[in-house]
Amino acid sequence: MIAFALGFLALAITTAIRTQHAPASSAREVVEVAKNLNGKVWKREPSSAVATVKKQTRDHGMPRSEAVLEKYFPKVLDHVRIENGELTTNDLQIICSHPPLRTLDINGVELTASHYDILATAHQLEALYLGSRAVHVPSVGKLSALKGLKDLDMDHSGLNDESLRFIGGMKRLHFLSLMHTSIEGPILTEVRKLPQLQHLDISHTKISDTYLTNLSDMHSLKELNLGERITDAGVPHFVGLTNLRSLGLLNSMVDNPGLNRLLKGLPNLTNLHLFHVEAFIGEVDWKAYPNVTLQAAY
Repeated sequence: MIAFALGFLALAITTAIRTQHAPASSAREVVEVAKNLNGKVWKREPSSAVATVKKQTRDHGMPRSEAVLEKYFPKVLDHVRIENGELTTNDLQIICSHPPLRTLDINGVELTASHYDILATAHQLEALYLGSRAVHVPSVGKLSALKGLKDLDMDHSGLNDESLRFIGGMKRLHFLSLMHTSIEGPILTEVRKLPQLQHLDISHTKISDTYLTNLSDMHSLKELNLGERITDAGVPHFVGLTNLRSLGLLNSMVDNPGLNRLLKGLPNLTNLHLFHVEAFIGEVDWKAYPNVTLQAAY
């Protein structure tokens, strides 16, 4: 029995080491996985160098050898999107162990706790897009290991404020979308800890005016989308965000007094998304805000 236990322990340790130090996968392996799952991959070229070579060959009438370009300026596979299918842990391991990978969109597949163990090792990731099927709520906190993430999208998931408490530690986030989630407001105490956040979407959630006080000093924000529980009372909490360029009041209860106040308090606003635009047309002096483009969000 002791020998069996020791053998099992050795196997577990070996498996853990292999998982943690999995060999880097090739672009060809990643492409094959994506193809089998009806996925898509994008390859990025070192644009400045390639553009210079192509221009010189074109300007001087020289034949351009794609093989030579590929040899000296290889395309880098850095974006993978899996649209559907069953993503096994082995497939995900191949994808995540590809060093150049920067963006991963798997919002169309179902994940388990084991998948999240692998995701947590993909420290090279800069953008991660999850969704209703991809978010495994009990394991989502493991994403806190991805300190280099700049974009995180978890739309249409069952996530609530408690399950998202790890967000405050992701200091490099520029983009965060939590629309159509179950958050009610406390999560904004964590969101306010993100010094570089530029885009925040909390539309179609249960967040009300009270919690918007957490946004009042987030001057890094350039785009903000709010939801249906926001009224005129919440406007003072974000009118001081002078760097805000785009504001969405989607299904909100902000009325004409609040709208006038925010237009005056957001001098750099260029895009305003409203629901039922016609309700405001006759009540606001739009000529006073020539730089604001009004868009309908039905």
